[in-house]
Amino acid sequence: MPTVLTHSIVSLTLGKSIKWKQSSEITFYSFICGSLPDLDFIGRYFGVQYIDHWGHRGWTHSLVSATLIGLVLSLLCGRKTFLSKLGWWIYFSFLTSTHTLLDMCTNGGHGVALLAPWSHSRLFFPQKYRVVQVSPMHFQSFTWEKLVPVFMSELTWIVAPILIIFTIRLLYEIKKCKVS
Repeated sequence: MPTVLTHSIVSLTLGKSIKWKQSSEITFYSFICGSLPDLDFIGRYFGVQYIDHWGHRGWTHSLVSATLIGLVLSLLCGRKTFLSKLGWWIYFSFLTSTHTLLDMCTNGGHGVALLAPWSHSRLFFPQKYRVVQVSPMHFQSFTWEKLVPVFMSELTWIVAPILIIFTIRLLYEIKKCKVS
């Protein structure tokens, strides 16, 4: 998996690229929805195995889960109208789903339960798109020798492209301000 911080950077940056002006509440929700699916690690302390339905990259990494997380976050928003809530629901669901899509690009693990609860099959993108170095899961595995390749891979395949998208959006906003 990409590191939790990278997941959050992606969701925040994409969120800012979609909707430039945001309240601090929306910015915070945009940041956390990228890492919420990894809360499944808690199950490990209760005997849930990695490959179990509730294990890592299981149900919490599905598109249904992303939709439910998006719904909860949209309901927490201060906006009142139905269309506003619907828009935030789509927005947060999309940002949360980026976590799953990034995990499907990694070169390790057992895949992602993208279609849970209907299918418990673990999926990856085709091999040629699995370019992101998988991060160790256990804290005792976090050594510089293992983390440097992960960080370099994330920088190359995730952070650099997302910063390019953000820069384009920033330049657009600057140009728009000059015209106004």
